[in-house]
Amino acid sequence: MQQDLDPDLALDWHSAPRPDGGVLYRDLPTRREAARDLGGIVHALPGAVLRPAGGRDIAHLLSWASLRGVPASAAGTRHQMGGQASPGEGGLIIDTRSLSEIYDLQDDHITVGAGTTLRQITEAASARGLRTISGSTGYTRLTVGGVCSAGGITSTYRTGALIDSVEELEVVTAAGEIHTCTAEDNAELFNAALAGGGRGGIITRVRLALTHAPSRVRTWTLHYTQDPEQTRVMLADMRMLADRGEVDELWVQWLRDEQVDHTTYRMHVSSYYTGPEPDPQVLLQDLHREPAEVTDETWGAHAIRHDALYDTIMPEWAARPKAWSCYFLPESELAQWCDRTAAELDETDYGTPLSQGLMFPHKRTAFARPGLHLPEPTGDPNELVVLWGVLLETSNDTPAEQWLPPRMGRARRWVDHLHTLGGTVYPIGSDPVTPDDAPTTDSTDDLMATHDPHQILSGPYAGRVATHLARRHN
Repeated sequence: MQQDLDPDLALDWHSAPRPDGGVLYRDLPTRREAARDLGGIVHALPGAVLRPAGGRDIAHLLSWASLRGVPASAAGTRHQMGGQASPGEGGLIIDTRSLSEIYDLQDDHITVGAGTTLRQITEAASARGLRTISGSTGYTRLTVGGVCSAGGITSTYRTGALIDSVEELEVVTAAGEIHTCTAEDNAELFNAALAGGGRGGIITRVRLALTHAPSRVRTWTLHYTQDPEQTRVMLADMRMLADRGEVDELWVQWLRDEQVDHTTYRMHVSSYYTGPEPDPQVLLQDLHREPAEVTDETWGAHAIRHDALYDTIMPEWAARPKAWSCYFLPESELAQWCDRTAAELDETDYGTPLSQGLMFPHKRTAFARPGLHLPEPTGDPNELVVLWGVLLETSNDTPAEQWLPPRMGRARRWVDHLHTLGGTVYPIGSDPVTPDDAPTTDSTDDLMATHDPHQILSGPYAGRVATHLARRHN
């Protein structure tokens, strides 16, 4: 099915190959819908939107686009905040939501199309008493292809990111070639695609490792005031729990508490169980706080617990511009970082109930895929790497054109300081991303130079391959 060409476009999209089962949309309403992501900051009208029926549709269009230098990118539910999934004005967006089939479900793995959401994977696996080894992200209505292109950080601190549970991928390169790859077979492409921000190719199919799911999950929430002294108490408790390794999930949230006029850390500690109930006297011993809240729920309810809130407000929430900052920090710098950033955040930043901060500690040794751009390792086998983020959004009381610029300027200062501490940007937020923030290795850049010589899949990392290769040869 072909749609009418917009007369303002200079490129002759009529010469594009006809999809084999999918649809190439060129009408203005479809392109406008694809022009923004959830951040509401970047607006770039694509020249066309492909909703593919499979990898062959993507391969034919990418081969055509590469010869003409047309930038392209994959986009699912568009939950990145800074235009990372945008190819720019006039480019090609590949809407992977049409690839949402579950192809295979076994006791140890599930194979799905890249447009399948984590919610669909969770529900299908849970019905068989299974779950992904690395757990799931807090919000699960995200496409697995998009999450794999970013990394997929979860609250299961001992098992790495979602990409560490990936066993096999189908990837379409910018040259129009379809490859199946694993950590052993075609490993360079496999590693380039995982957490590669789309630079390695378009992920079309994913096989994830599964394990048995617990029957229930019990969660204790401990409260700490956000001040320098209590921040260090909270971080010490977080480290103690991570070192003992007895609980299954560990993460920290902070919110503005209007009743007491200060910000409160809430450390969430979860234990999975099927038989005997977990004993808090053992699991929480020696911590500096008693639990303020306790919840107990089925595994299935726990895995999707955050979805309901976002589902009820999604249309209004999606329309609001957002300032999200997400960084990986070495544990040694975390207390200083928390002090500095807390001093710059005030009540005007927490303008809505969903404005909050998050921390996800992870065992460094659990991250196995090289694409995730982490701080340099220290050599300590017990090292923690922490994903720190603040997720802020405009309120109805303040116009976005007043609220957003100072927060984007602050984010630029934060990124500059982050780099001096050895931290890295996790590129899912609205932070300014430069080619130097791209996850890369020499083999990855060599691969990109071969499979994508015109860098049509580089997006915000445009110029990264050429710059890196030039540095290596000078």
